[in-house]
This record gives sequence, structure tokens and C-alpha cells, in this order.
Amino acid sequence: MNRCRAIVWRLILALRGGRMGRRCVVERKVCLASRPGHPVIVGDGVRLGRGAILSTARTGRVVVEDGATIGAGAVVTSDAEIRIGAGSVVGPHADVVDFNHTFDRLDVLVEHQPIDAAPIRIGRNVRLGAGVKVLHGVTIGDGARVADGAVVTRDVPAGGEASGVPARVRNGGPCASVGGGKRV
Repeated sequence: MNRCRAIVWRLILALRGGRMGRRCVVERKVCLASRPGHPVIVGDGVRLGRGAILSTARTGRVVVEDGATIGAGAVVTSDAEIRIGAGSVVGPHADVVDFNHTFDRLDVLVEHQPIDAAPIRIGRNVRLGAGVKVLHGVTIGDGARVADGAVVTRDVPAGGEASGVPARVRNGGPCASVGGGKRV
């Protein structure tokens, strides 16, 4: 049955300018939503967990590189660009969203307010735990680890380990040898 789901999604993505690579595992209830010209691109050997959602908003682009895993119930939504590196794991029920509505005018409903969007870059072999939230404009370096439930509002260096709300680098990465970590 997985083979049928992968073939169907491959065709749908191709019609919208996206792509799904070979040997992908697409579990049940996955949603890949994009607009023509604003694609979802899935590399070879990617695993999409049950109920995962990858989508583009008005102008976004989502790229999941070879061998990455998107956990069950995870949401990856873009209005700029989200790139998830090869071999990375986005844990179950994580949210990776590169935009937010502004709220400058209190007399206008939030959905009618302007969007503030900035790309998210998740490096190679990164591990994002269950329920992690990654906010717009963040870069997470290669090999970094983010603990379950963390809210990442600032960059995490390559090899760094971050946890908390907001997430802070605890050890690892280039800043660990210069003062024990920087606030993330």
C-alpha cells in the first residue's frame, strides 16, 4: 500500500512543480499541499510518518533532502523556504513554520494582517525531538540535537545541543569552547 501512496503523491507533486524521490515511505494520512510554482520537494529514501503535513502557503517552498525522516503528526509549513538536510529527523508532532502573522493593527483580524516570513535551514543529520517548535528565520547546524518540547527562536550551531523554552544551547558546537554556550 505504501508503494501506491508514494506513486500517487509523486504524480500530484509533479503536477505542481514538486517532486518525490525514489524509495520513499509515505505512511497513512500524510498531506503534501503546495501551489503551482511553490513546490514541496522530497528527496530519495525520505520517510513521512503517519499524519505528517508538508505544505506551502502563498509563496513558500519545502525541500526535504535524501534520507530525512518527518515524524508522525509533524507539520512543516512554508511561506519563504524550509530546507531539511539529508539524514535529519524531525520528531513526532514537531512544528517547523517559517512565517507568522503580524499584529500591528488590533482592529483587523489576524488572518488579514501581513505575514512576516524568513527561511528556516535545518542542516544534515540534525535530530529534532518530539513536539519541538522551530520558528521563522532559524538555522540549525549540521549534527545538532534539539530536546523534546523545545521552542527554537534563535540559531543552534553545528553539533550543538539545545533544550528549553526558549531553547538554549547547553553544550556542543563552536560556542561551547567559548564561554559554555550561547543563548538560543
